[in-house]
Amino acid sequence: MKLAYIISFLLIISLNIYEAKARSIQQYDNSYKKLFSQFKVARELRGVKGQKTTMTPPEANKGSGMHLPPTAPLPRQPPPPPLAPTS
Repeated sequence: MKLAYIISFLLIISLNIYEAKARSIQQYDNSYKKLFSQFKVARELRGVKGQKTTMTPPEANKGSGMHLPPTAPLPRQPPPPPLAPTS
């Protein structure tokens, strides 16, 4: 008799776990679909409509005259001489 109770208890617990897992997967799928639809709407608003865009490098502003030379490493200074021990 106790064995039947234990088996039915384990069966109920396993069914509850299975249903909880199924609900969790369904919620994940729904949130993924919602997020995907938001990205799809954003792409359509930008006018891309699923096409990949290539980034072009920015052009130098020649009118500003703010061209910086390439950075050179700073010259290294020699280390200070060791102090003479005093007795």
